[in-house]
Amino acid sequence: MGWRSASYCPLLGLLMLVNGLFATPFLQASERGANFDNPPLQYDGPDPVAGCFVPVAKYGDLDLKHDPPPGGEPVYSPYGARLFEPTVFEDAVYGDAVDRGAGNSGAAGDGQGVIPFEDANVEVLVDEEHGLSEFKNGFFQRLGVTATWLPAGSGADGLGITELDSYCMVAVPMPTREWPLAISPTFNTRFLDWPNSSNLPPQVYETFLDLLWLPRLSPRWTGIVSVAPSLYTDFEVSTSEAFRWTGRGLLRFDWIPDDLQLLFGVLYLGRQDVRILPAGGLIWTPTADQRYELIFPRPKLARRILKAPEFEDWLFLGAEFGGNSYVYDDAGDPNILTLLDYRIYLGLERKRDGGAGYHLEIGYVFSRTAQFSNGMPQIDSPATAMLRCGFTF
Repeated sequence: MGWRSASYCPLLGLLMLVNGLFATPFLQASERGANFDNPPLQYDGPDPVAGCFVPVAKYGDLDLKHDPPPGGEPVYSPYGARLFEPTVFEDAVYGDAVDRGAGNSGAAGDGQGVIPFEDANVEVLVDEEHGLSEFKNGFFQRLGVTATWLPAGSGADGLGITELDSYCMVAVPMPTREWPLAISPTFNTRFLDWPNSSNLPPQVYETFLDLLWLPRLSPRWTGIVSVAPSLYTDFEVSTSEAFRWTGRGLLRFDWIPDDLQLLFGVLYLGRQDVRILPAGGLIWTPTADQRYELIFPRPKLARRILKAPEFEDWLFLGAEFGGNSYVYDDAGDPNILTLLDYRIYLGLERKRDGGAGYHLEIGYVFSRTAQFSNGMPQIDSPATAMLRCGFTF
């Protein structure tokens, strides 16, 4: 296959070099437990390269007033934040009373130093280190809108691109909450400012329905399987010519719960230049303030710079390859346009509980090409800047 992605590897190396800007001692001991809610690939829209993981909220249907949780396991709020640490319940007296942990004056089991469970202030006992959840505990997950601008740049062959992406994601049990199915209808538009050409499409579109299934095969193994019936077109050709399938098949191994995950598998892009692409790497979270997604083909290094009760601010450095293949009408005949570029960017993101928030990115885009299946000469555009902003609700 046309392995243009091979030149992308230096981007991953560059990101690993700047790891020193964020570094802490490798694999510090974690007390965050195993909530198992790290995304297998960074999610910023349901395309075949990105990904998401909808966590299963523990005790989501449990009546905390009357049914204390079993010992040794944490309790989570509807959005995933911990309400109780495992140590709270290790020596607890169950039934009508629960041990309050280190604040007790009496020994567990003797009826002293405990309070009735219905009097426990559940809302106050939130695990501060665990932070905000990236997902909601319910049918509706998120609604997102993102805009990206790539100016034409200098030179006669400069191609300007404006990208508008929109999607909605919902999740249902498949067949249980532990094996969720995420459903994401998506509609994206690419506005194209061609250099000195009037017979090329002024805009092309991407519309697809991403079906992402996340079976939890064991406490440490999770499958990531998706398929997306898609249209990549200017809507001036027949649907059969513009239709194609995309998808992914990946496995994630939770090597050190909440700290280190390994990911490997393949992405089926169905593009003219890249049909199948291997994907994999590791996700390392040494502390609650640092997250390194050393994943091909979309690495990302992130550090939390501000934590408040209702939001978190993250600074991140990332890379990706952009573009896609589109079928368009060329004087009555279908032609295939393939856009390709490589992007490095620095961004700032504000996260709110349940996956809401917004982000702003500035970057550098290079190796920009436009190829055509009918033999037209390839257009090589100069490097340019990138501005991107997005909102998630």
